[in-house]
Amino acid sequence: MQNLSLTDREVVKLRGEGILISDRRDQPGRRDLIEGDQILDALRLRYSGNSSLPGLKKRSVELFFGNETLEDTIRLFRSSRVYISVHGAQMSNMMFLNPGSVLIEIQPYEFRDVDVFLNLAPALGVTPYRYTSMSGGHWTSTSVNVEHFLGQVTSYIDSLV
Repeated sequence: MQNLSLTDREVVKLRGEGILISDRRDQPGRRDLIEGDQILDALRLRYSGNSSLPGLKKRSVELFFGNETLEDTIRLFRSSRVYISVHGAQMSNMMFLNPGSVLIEIQPYEFRDVDVFLNLAPALGVTPYRYTSMSGGHWTSTSVNVEHFLGQVTSYIDSLV
């Protein structure tokens, strides 16, 4: 990444602790997450809001739409420790994560045996985590049980040092 022509060369040196959620809400039915707003709000309340949980690490929670400039994309990913995304091409942006980051892939049931991103993550120094949805498929929206998803994901995020 050092050879990229960036206005702000310091962007590649960023090391953040934030949470980044890929959201394709501008393309409903294209592997978007139906409950994305609920999950975003819950994560923001827990990590960047006025949480009442003692000892909980504050983390920014940002959205990635996929239409950002290259520089803004790199900035978002380098500022994040956790990347949450429904399975799809947008996950290839994990190459901009810092080593030691975590990839949480929401796999639509139809893609339950497609491990391309989960297999690539360790080569980038990224820890993969899979959450399988019982809905979704090729070019369709994906749905999760919000309470179950948040229970699984927040316990994992809370364990990060």
